[in-house]
Amino acid sequence: MLRALAGARAESLVYLYGSCDRAAVYPLLAGSGPVQFRDRFTGSTHTPPERDIRAFTELTAANELDVMRHSDAMAARYGASLRQLVADAAPWLTDAARQAWSQLRRP
Repeated sequence: MLRALAGARAESLVYLYGSCDRAAVYPLLAGSGPVQFRDRFTGSTHTPPERDIRAFTELTAANELDVMRHSDAMAARYGASLRQLVADAAPWLTDAARQAWSQLRRP
């Protein structure tokens, strides 16, 4: 249904986001080279194209920003590590994403 509504690329990005083994992938976002993606459902790895890594990172930053804005408890618990993730992944993010995070109030 998603493919029919939003297209194959959107469906692919939704799967990439949902299947990400964050413990394996997040540290790799601090580098500048290709990111070896690990699927948490299958255990398989692959190297998505740069545009997909950028989209994944942008989605991650947007989702976590929303969490931080709407849950003081989550912001207090995870804020420092999420800020570090965004800082490390900054080269993959748009200026708008970096700016939004820089304007987030600290818990």
